[in-house]
Amino acid sequence: MNGKRILDAVGGIDYDLIEDAERPRRGNRPARLAKWGALAACLMVLLGSAVTAAVLRRARSEPKARDMSGDGAGDGAVYTVNLTAACVRTGTEWKLTDEAGYAYLSERVVVLTSALRASGVPVETLSVSPRGYAHIRMGADGNTISENWRDFLLYDGNRLVAIATLYRDETGIFDSLAFGAPWFSDYADLLKAHAGEELIYLYIGDAETILTPENDAYTLAGTPFSGLADGTDYYSFFRNEEVVFIPAIVP
Repeated sequence: MNGKRILDAVGGIDYDLIEDAERPRRGNRPARLAKWGALAACLMVLLGSAVTAAVLRRARSEPKARDMSGDGAGDGAVYTVNLTAACVRTGTEWKLTDEAGYAYLSERVVVLTSALRASGVPVETLSVSPRGYAHIRMGADGNTISENWRDFLLYDGNRLVAIATLYRDETGIFDSLAFGAPWFSDYADLLKAHAGEELIYLYIGDAETILTPENDAYTLAGTPFSGLADGTDYYSFFRNEEVVFIPAIVP
């Protein structure tokens, strides 16, 4: 995601310069020719940047799709749990709320559906979960919550087909899709089993873990996560409104 800031920098254009270049100026002919020559050179650079920016913006409007069919659900690794540091919030100035994320994805349902179908995911009617969730990222150097990142679940009927990760900065909101994970159905079953409960999402290293109010820890595949089964009340320590997710009750 950070790379797109570079793309925005490439396309940064001061349109006042272009308008100023189009205004006629008085002066002797040689001076005018010199000025227009310099302006023409500048315009070539500016127009080149404009074309590049337009292409990049058009490409960036398409969601990035990541096939997770070969990925596990984060079980079986060794982790570092940090209970000595409070959570540090990052991205607060570009905080992404449930309302903003849901509105953004709802407007892009057609685009997201096309992206999934093009990736081989059969989709009839795509729907977006109205609530998303952030994560607490745990590490030896501390715990962080990125308030400008948020995950939303995408369903086709009652079938979980993708997870949309949204990122927000000064230039807007951007999305990427994860799909095809072999544990999606197990993850959906886990959410159904804990519908109506306030779940907490943790990243311990690169593993995504879910904590329930009973202080039970699970991988996204729905299997118990032994790394947090030492009797410590991790749920109470890490509970934060920014990372709480309440799965919908499915009839």
